[in-house]
Amino acid sequence: MKEIWRKGLRNLAVAATALSLESGDAHAKNVPNTEIPTHAASGEKQDYAPSRLHALTQPFEAVTSPEITGGFPEGFDLYHEFGAFVSLTTDEERAALLARYADRLPTDPSVIAAFEEVIQDRGIYTAIQAWLVDGGLFSMGTWGRYVPEKKVIYIGPEDYKDTIVHEILHYVFDKYDNELSEVRVIGGADHFAINPIVERFHIVESIRHGGNPLRLVGQLGQEERSLGERISLSVEANAGAEIAQSLDEYYRSATEERVDALIESNRSLDELRSLHVRLPSGGALELTEGGRSPEPVFLISPERLEIFVWKLKPEHVHTILLAVPHEEDMNEVQRHLEQYMSDPTVGERASLSISQLQDVAYLEAYAVALKAQALYLAVRFSEKRGMPLSSVFADPEYQRMYRRAVEILGKHQERKPNQSLYITARRAVDRLI
Repeated sequence: MKEIWRKGLRNLAVAATALSLESGDAHAKNVPNTEIPTHAASGEKQDYAPSRLHALTQPFEAVTSPEITGGFPEGFDLYHEFGAFVSLTTDEERAALLARYADRLPTDPSVIAAFEEVIQDRGIYTAIQAWLVDGGLFSMGTWGRYVPEKKVIYIGPEDYKDTIVHEILHYVFDKYDNELSEVRVIGGADHFAINPIVERFHIVESIRHGGNPLRLVGQLGQEERSLGERISLSVEANAGAEIAQSLDEYYRSATEERVDALIESNRSLDELRSLHVRLPSGGALELTEGGRSPEPVFLISPERLEIFVWKLKPEHVHTILLAVPHEEDMNEVQRHLEQYMSDPTVGERASLSISQLQDVAYLEAYAVALKAQALYLAVRFSEKRGMPLSSVFADPEYQRMYRRAVEILGKHQERKPNQSLYITARRAVDRLI
């Protein structure tokens, strides 16, 4: 469920005081859908900041995979540092990890090379190490998939690095016992947060390999793609002054477009629910609404009956009962399905709460800020060195300075999240040039 960000936000939210989160989190359907809280220091433009609840790492009461639990140690920064290659591992650490768990990794040299590269990032290394310590393994598959009940992460046949980072993030949210992982929707609600974090990895990786991050092919909205192409043409034309003038518009337009798409996607999920119950046999029934098929689609194993359907209807019950693998479970399955259809309060809502929306909006804004920061640093670096903009991204000194700028931005946001993300990103560059 990788969201495609499409439309522009018409109203850039409200001040943080417009919605109190102190007494608990409000479900998204109970607040106006354009009210994702924003923050700004005095005299600065409104911008996005994480919620005070840190909703993406808070544990959820109804844990569906208790074998994956416990969270991560202090210092594991999912909001800023994960995948940003700010804190790096040593050659010795990487070699030791891969050697110790060689029997739980694919043997394909190209896959191992992908592991060697991604675990240079301290956050990714920590997550993969925790997964292996928890008894998890990585295996080749037809596509990438996280399967906690089997403790296996399948790696698809293409883009190994992307798949490793993407799937290990499913584990991260699961280990936090976070609601995005524990309440299941088609593909996983945690994709809302996973996509911008993986994009962060792509941005920094692109620069580490000498590329222009605006040239990345991704799930971009039309406005962001158009502005990015325009700025990239200015890079080729060495028009630094034009780029500097365009970055503010780029950041504002791209974040607005992404947040509007986030709100629209969340609104479409608001009427969808999921159901998770333990059955007499010891197995589980998992029903997830929101699939593309109007008729039930099944994934059946001795431990679990998974059902995916756009909207559950009474005429589906007979079909589902025929698929129940254990006869002793049939009466319970029928009872739960009938209760689910008759009582709209049964089951969990798929849509995000307001604090979850706020945190995901912040992750989206952070990804855009990293790209804008890279371009702003490129302009300043080009001016200082007297070199063409198109050559800047491959310069080792530029790459070192960008890594430092990203580090400054992340550390500042941890301490003072209510200041403008975009302005802080520029100030981090100004400190270095």
